[in-house]
Amino acid sequence: MTLSSVIFRPYRSLGLVSSDVPFVVKYKPHSKEYNVLVPVGERFNIYQLPNLRLLGISDCLPTNIIAFTSDRSYVYGASKNVIYAFRGLHHIHFKLEGHNSPIRKIIAFEDRYLASYDEAGLFILWNLQTRESLSQTVFSTNVFDISSMCHPTGYGDKLLLGSSQGPLQLWKTLAKKSIYWFRGFDSS
Repeated sequence: MTLSSVIFRPYRSLGLVSSDVPFVVKYKPHSKEYNVLVPVGERFNIYQLPNLRLLGISDCLPTNIIAFTSDRSYVYGASKNVIYAFRGLHHIHFKLEGHNSPIRKIIAFEDRYLASYDEAGLFILWNLQTRESLSQTVFSTNVFDISSMCHPTGYGDKLLLGSSQGPLQLWKTLAKKSIYWFRGFDSS
């Protein structure tokens, strides 16, 4: 009889309650501990690492969480075309509204900005202090459909945008322009 690996046996319940929306790992400097925030349907769960002990469950959003991120102060969950900012588990501090299509990706960076991208190709950069849109750019989903967003540490207001077509673009978000285009897999 062949035995399978039991390395994740203590954590198997996490896989049963998580969704396909990526989780967030958050460091709490005052207690020197890490937590993992896992979106589950209309709410998110917080687990303490390394033992994955459930610490809490958030209040519900109107529909399932479809995009998820955090910064030092807030946890952000997108539900349909609205981004909700949680301060703690049970308090929605504010909402960011500006999309007309369901949101696909969000990323908070520099503790001042949040970038969001929707199914229609609309990319919005938000100022988190004023809670207003700083810029809006429409991408042609046939040419450059954003599938991932990354903020390299130390890059200021720059974001690395990956597309489902293969190429990457490095964007200076405040200037609202692409500063470098990395050719994709089909390039010669």
